[in-house]
Amino acid sequence: MRARLAAQGKSISEEVNALLKRRMAELEGVTPSAQSNEDYEALKSQHLKLVEEVKRLTKPLEKDGVYESLMRFAHALGLDLTDLHNVEEIATKILKNWKSQLDQNVQPSHIHLFITLLEKGKQKKAIECKLTEMRLKAAPTSTENAYH
Repeated sequence: MRARLAAQGKSISEEVNALLKRRMAELEGVTPSAQSNEDYEALKSQHLKLVEEVKRLTKPLEKDGVYESLMRFAHALGLDLTDLHNVEEIATKILKNWKSQLDQNVQPSHIHLFITLLEKGKQKKAIECKLTEMRLKAAPTSTENAYH
């Protein structure tokens, strides 16, 4: 469960809190739309945190001049950049092959920082998909105002 929640950018305690909030809302008679608005706001907040964290993790790799080579290496190993669904598989390949495939400038700390970056990137992409879905559902279904 922890791995599934982590892939969605949530911790177990956040999930438990969300379940408790939903149940409390049911007991108090709060409408589902009010609850989904709360979920939407929480997702926006999580997304913002992940965007900042991805930036923070990228900076030292760029500063040390290893970011581009690590990205090329991960892509060559089969990293799917659309949704990063195979990060765990690629992380294993990176750990097994980096010494023989990358230049001397890449250190173990770079490798672990990069893998953390990929994991956070996967969480960010999952939340972006959810936000897109929620925003499209909330958008007016009529195309009447689309061209005015």
